[in-house]
Amino acid sequence: MTVLPALTLLLRLLSCTVAATDVFPGLGDLDSSPVVEEDVESPSVSLARSAEVKALGWVMNRMTADYGWGEDTAHTVLAVALANASWILDPSNLEAQLVTKQFELELVIRLWRHHEVPLTTGHLALNVMALVALCRDPRAFHSKDLVGEWQQRASGSSV
Repeated sequence: MTVLPALTLLLRLLSCTVAATDVFPGLGDLDSSPVVEEDVESPSVSLARSAEVKALGWVMNRMTADYGWGEDTAHTVLAVALANASWILDPSNLEAQLVTKQFELELVIRLWRHHEVPLTTGHLALNVMALVALCRDPRAFHSKDLVGEWQQRASGSSV
């Protein structure tokens, strides 16, 4: 994972749980007046926004009828959230709620069937990151501590 997605994930987690001034007390002293953006957008920014819209459209067109992406639902939810597609965090957006519930349902089923198809440490970590990106608590996912389980597996004390 590169630094930028990790930083984005950390900032998203912080925005979901605490105010930034609680973590970084010195931020309260900074000027908090809004930054006014110019109405004119550079050609490279315009091109990047266009590419972002096309890429998100392409991903959304591959969504299945059950509002998932098959085996790639966790990957896709994480990618969409990290791509700053704010619609996925909008509680009034029905499609976002259905995508989130489908992801959670698939994860619950995989955890329930762990004896038939074991959830690897990598997939467990991916699902933890996706839950964090969706502002969900992976330490209390349907009364299961996924972070603790991942730490056990990563340390080698449990297979």
